[in-house]
Amino acid sequence: MLKLPKLDCKATEESIENFISDSVEKSKRDGVVLGISGGLDSACIAALAARALGTEKVLGVQMNEDTIPDPDFSSYNPKNYSDMFDSNAVIKKLGIKSKHKLIGPLMQQYKNTLDITNDEKLELGNIKARTRMTILYYYANKENRLVAGTGDKSEILTGYFTKYGDGGVDILPIGNLYKTHVRELSKEIGVPKRIIIKPSSPGLWKGQTAEDELGIKYETLDPILFSLVDKNLKISDIDYDRKTVEYVDRLIKRSSHKREPLPKADVIYHES
Repeated sequence: MLKLPKLDCKATEESIENFISDSVEKSKRDGVVLGISGGLDSACIAALAARALGTEKVLGVQMNEDTIPDPDFSSYNPKNYSDMFDSNAVIKKLGIKSKHKLIGPLMQQYKNTLDITNDEKLELGNIKARTRMTILYYYANKENRLVAGTGDKSEILTGYFTKYGDGGVDILPIGNLYKTHVRELSKEIGVPKRIIIKPSSPGLWKGQTAEDELGIKYETLDPILFSLVDKNLKISDIDYDRKTVEYVDRLIKRSSHKREPLPKADVIYHES
């Protein structure tokens, strides 16, 4: 049975916190800004950044289409507004600085200008991700901060992110952590259990979940990714269902353009 190696949570926590603080110091920035979605990855990074830098140097930005946050939770039914409820819970628990921006009007402008139909959910979803990136970089520029990306290793290797959207960041604090390990680390640093166990989603449209779109559970995906990438094993050498391993290998290969430097044409000079 394939297994991920056991994570040293304490050493990993220290490593990531040092990475965040060193990145801010070397770049001569005043802190970090990140999107707080109510999901696992952003909650984990927010907690680690707050420990590394202090709460005043962490800005969490909530970006949703039509829900205004209620700091006291008085008007929320968690079943109906789980992401907003959870993002508020993270901000309140950590005591970090926060801003909330409704992006519904912006999305409607895109739909009107480009004649986007409701059936084009992928196209509109990618615009939504890139709109979030633009807002984060606005605050990064304005407040001299780095944009801390929330991508984990599982998402990066499978290309489960929007190019120049949530992939447009300055640093990736958990970019070397598989989703399974993000859950482990999050337990250790006190991320609310509700956030840890709920299905992961980029929140680009209603009902979207990462595992449904990827077509595979993280518990299966992560050990296969580890075998293919970290251990550099051939497909034939991995002791698991061959079709599943081949599928994961295709996910890696078809998304390689998202991870590699932009291709450039060669330039030819006259010989002198």
